[in-house]
Amino acid sequence: MLQILDLASPEKNLRRLKRRSTFIFISIFLISLIGIAQILNLTVFNKQNYITVSENNRIITTPIYPSRGLIKIANTGELVTENIVSNSLVFSPKKINNQTALLKELSSKIGLSKEESLRSERILKKNSKKINGKITLIEDLSSQQVAKFLLSKNQFPSIVLKSELKRFVLDDHLFSHALGYLGPISKEVRQDSEDYKYSFEAKVGKSGIEKSYEKTKENEEAQIP
Repeated sequence: MLQILDLASPEKNLRRLKRRSTFIFISIFLISLIGIAQILNLTVFNKQNYITVSENNRIITTPIYPSRGLIKIANTGELVTENIVSNSLVFSPKKINNQTALLKELSSKIGLSKEESLRSERILKKNSKKINGKITLIEDLSSQQVAKFLLSKNQFPSIVLKSELKRFVLDDHLFSHALGYLGPISKEVRQDSEDYKYSFEAKVGKSGIEKSYEKTKENEEAQIP
């Protein structure tokens, strides 16, 4: 039997191969062109902008606020007021279902006195409807209580140990009337001040020497004449 060969078939296959090769080549060329353009954009044209963004993502700026300065008697150099470290337990109400059970368990773990437990219960009742934000549950923990909490802190994921500096008057009965007291910064001062430089939780002098030396007591010594 005679077999008829299609002589045009190799030519068709060759043309089809050329079209496919051309399409693939053009696609690779366009992708390479886009890649080169993007590299030039990153490294040449908009180099400074991307460097700035990169640095902002890499470096986090956290302000460190100075502590309030000390107050001494000018003649003798005797210290009147200083800053002491105070440890408190702060918790988030929205993360706690049974606050009473949490307080009992916490009390047994760190050894709260009856007075501290009653004070904490009053705080819970007072803030029972508060859902957002954080509540200071216990203040001025002793070193033993801090150590006990750190050992069992994994059992209380909703409670955080917070350390801060508190103002302490060495002879409260003798100097308290002259020194005055500290208080939170009002919203009006925060909004109207052009040179606001305090932290959100900072306290400022409201009366007495604490108020009169407000501008000099940041990390400096004020002396009583």
